[in-house]
Amino acid sequence: MAAYLGWTSWDAAIPDLVAHRIFLATCMLVALLLALRLATPLPGRMVQAVALGALIGVALGTTPWQELGEVFWYQLWWSVPLAVGIVLMLWTPSDSSSKA
Repeated sequence: MAAYLGWTSWDAAIPDLVAHRIFLATCMLVALLLALRLATPLPGRMVQAVALGALIGVALGTTPWQELGEVFWYQLWWSVPLAVGIVLMLWTPSDSSSKA
């Protein structure tokens, strides 16, 4: 779904296209990270934490604060579910800690 949203929104008519594309690329990478976590025990907690920080930082850094409009809403609707998924990954015990 993230790949479809990124592909269909890549050339959207918004105030800053470069910032928009940085946001989309980050969202797609984070979504890939979540999908990878569903299929394998990878990635590690450090990668998950960095992905969460990158998602929050890019969402805040690429938001056109002077012209919020629809950009704010799609960034909110795309960032929050991905961030919640990563937080849940970080919150659940890892396989190595459950063996101890």
